Amino acid sequence: MKKTKVFNKTLNNVRKLGTFLLLVCFTSSFNISNFQKLEAIEEEKNIILSDHLLKRNINDFYILGPGDIIKIIVSEFIKELDQIITIDQEGMGYLKKLKNVNMNGLKKSELTNVLNKEYSKYINEPSVRIKIIKFRPVNIFIDGAVSEPGFYSLERKNLNLEAEIESKIGVVNLNKPIDLVFAIQSANGLNNDADISKIVITRQNSLSNGGGRIKTSVNLLKAIELEDPKQNIRILDGDTIYIPNANDIDKKRINKLLKSNLNPRTIDVFVGGSVEDQGMKTLMKSSTLNDAVFISGGAQLFSGKVKFFRYNSDGSVDNRQFRFNKKNKRGSFRNPYLRTGDIIFIGKSRLTITNEALEKLTAPVANILNAYSLYKIID
Repeated sequence: MKKTKVFNKTLNNVRKLGTFLLLVCFTSSFNISNFQKLEAIEEEKNIILSDHLLKRNINDFYILGPGDIIKIIVSEFIKELDQIITIDQEGMGYLKKLKNVNMNGLKKSELTNVLNKEYSKYINEPSVRIKIIKFRPVNIFIDGAVSEPGFYSLERKNLNLEAEIESKIGVVNLNKPIDLVFAIQSANGLNNDADISKIVITRQNSLSNGGGRIKTSVNLLKAIELEDPKQNIRILDGDTIYIPNANDIDKKRINKLLKSNLNPRTIDVFVGGSVEDQGMKTLMKSSTLNDAVFISGGAQLFSGKVKFFRYNSDGSVDNRQFRFNKKNKRGSFRNPYLRTGDIIFIGKSRLTITNEALEKLTAPVANILNAYSLYKIID
């Protein structure tokens, strides 16, 4: 009887041991399998991360020219050849050993290849690296449906604390790159009928790609709607920007543009005639003619017709006359959205404009408008 109990107990122990061993084997197999899966996922993540870190911008068309400040590192082992230089007005840079080198019209990669070849005559296996410390001002021409078309020399300084610290330890790019939005802002914003879905940009092509100029079309509306932020492309020295007028006026699109940061937050217009408070008015950028009249105290009774004047960037004049009605639809012919330089005159009272007001009114179109011509067209 005792032997039977001992045997049964031993058998139970063996069974338990067998179950335990099976469980251990299964658990080990499970953990190894999971570990292998996790390892594969981690490896895939590392590949993606590596690709991202090594990715180069194939559309980097920046071409070196007079005014660029660059740092040149020739070799990690010969620090004496490291230099920070400014490319002079002839496009030349003076380098140790090589003396004057023509850098104008070359991309960084192209100049790197040239310098590696030239320095190999003096040292073994040069490994030239070029960093742009400070970009030269960007000179552009912007035309079309902007408030103030013309030539601009743009430079946007990065004044935040982080950039200041970075500049002190030698990190590149002391200036923020100029983008399309900044260029439009510099031209005092867009006209209400601008079509920013078909902006045409031309730019200088690199020498290695045949020189000359290349052209592209940009849909900035996609950038504003966060559909494709890359449409807000970087603007380079020598670019031309043309913004066409829209064929049809879309109220929703206009409102979106007015609310965006493309246009100034405020506009300056003149309101005169039969209103309580004549003079220059600073209004929010989405203001209409009726808003300006209301802020000026409203049109007086029996005030007569409204005269609305606007000088366009092409030299033409938008001259309207109509009866004032506070119920006129926003953005309509009789209640247009305003922009800086607009003149609203109510009734037949004599027009008086101060010199300060004249300066503000003629500033957007100073190349085609002066005080005399302003008085002449209103009279």
